[in-house]
Amino acid sequence: MGNVRAPRLENFDIGIQKWFKFTESVKLQFRGEMFNAFNRANFYAPDGNLTDSTFGVISQSLPPRDIQMGLKLYW
Repeated sequence: MGNVRAPRLENFDIGIQKWFKFTESVKLQFRGEMFNAFNRANFYAPDGNLTDSTFGVISQSLPPRDIQMGLKLYW
Protein backbone atom coordinates (compact mmCIF):
# COMPACT_ATOMS: atom_id res chain seq x y z
CA MET A 1 0.00 0.00 0.00
CA GLY A 2 2.60 2.55 -1.03
CA ASN A 3 0.13 4.90 -2.72
CA VAL A 4 -0.53 7.12 0.31
CA ARG A 5 1.73 10.17 0.55
CA ALA A 6 3.08 11.38 3.87
CA PRO A 7 3.82 14.98 4.89
CA ARG A 8 7.40 16.15 4.51
CA LEU A 9 9.68 15.90 7.54
CA GLU A 10 11.49 19.09 8.59
CA ASN A 11 13.72 18.80 11.61
CA PHE A 12 16.41 21.28 12.70
CA ASP A 13 18.79 20.34 15.52
CA ILE A 14 21.04 22.98 17.11
CA GLY A 15 23.90 22.55 19.56
CA ILE A 16 26.26 24.99 21.26
CA GLN A 17 29.16 24.43 23.62
CA LYS A 18 31.46 26.52 25.77
CA TRP A 19 34.75 25.44 27.30
CA PHE A 20 36.07 26.75 30.64
CA LYS A 21 39.74 26.08 31.44
CA PHE A 22 40.69 26.01 35.12
CA THR A 23 44.22 24.62 35.04
CA GLU A 24 46.45 23.12 32.38
CA SER A 25 44.71 19.74 32.64
CA VAL A 26 41.27 20.56 34.11
CA LYS A 27 38.55 21.77 31.72
CA LEU A 28 34.77 22.04 31.98
CA GLN A 29 32.48 21.76 28.97
CA PHE A 30 28.95 23.18 28.97
CA ARG A 31 26.62 21.98 26.19
CA GLY A 32 23.15 23.08 25.18
CA GLU A 33 21.21 21.17 22.50
CA MET A 34 17.80 21.65 20.92
CA PHE A 35 16.15 18.93 18.89
CA ASN A 36 13.36 20.10 16.55
CA ALA A 37 14.53 23.62 17.43
CA PHE A 38 11.78 25.47 15.55
CA ASN A 39 9.10 23.22 17.08
CA ARG A 40 7.61 22.26 13.72
CA ALA A 41 4.82 19.70 13.75
CA ASN A 42 6.09 16.57 11.97
CA PHE A 43 3.42 13.97 11.30
CA TYR A 44 3.62 10.24 10.71
CA ALA A 45 2.31 8.77 7.48
CA PRO A 46 -1.48 8.40 7.15
CA ASP A 47 -3.20 5.04 7.55
CA GLY A 48 -2.68 3.23 4.24
CA ASN A 49 -5.00 0.25 4.78
CA LEU A 50 -7.94 0.57 2.38
CA THR A 51 -10.20 -1.57 4.56
CA ASP A 52 -9.83 0.60 7.68
CA SER A 53 -12.38 3.25 8.53
CA THR A 54 -9.44 5.55 9.30
CA PHE A 55 -7.90 5.24 5.82
CA GLY A 56 -5.92 8.39 5.03
CA VAL A 57 -6.12 9.73 8.59
CA ILE A 58 -2.95 10.98 10.31
CA SER A 59 -3.35 10.19 13.99
CA GLN A 60 0.13 10.77 15.45
CA SER A 61 3.01 13.20 15.29
CA LEU A 62 6.67 13.10 16.18
CA PRO A 63 7.77 14.61 19.53
CA PRO A 64 7.84 18.41 19.98
CA ARG A 65 10.96 20.47 20.74
CA ASP A 66 13.38 18.84 23.16
CA ILE A 67 16.02 20.85 25.02
CA GLN A 68 18.89 19.34 26.99
CA MET A 69 21.93 20.78 28.76
CA GLY A 70 24.96 19.09 30.18
CA LEU A 71 28.27 19.60 31.94
CA LYS A 72 31.36 17.47 31.42
CA LEU A 73 34.52 17.74 33.51
CA TYR A 74 37.84 16.68 31.94
CA TRP A 75 40.91 16.11 34.08
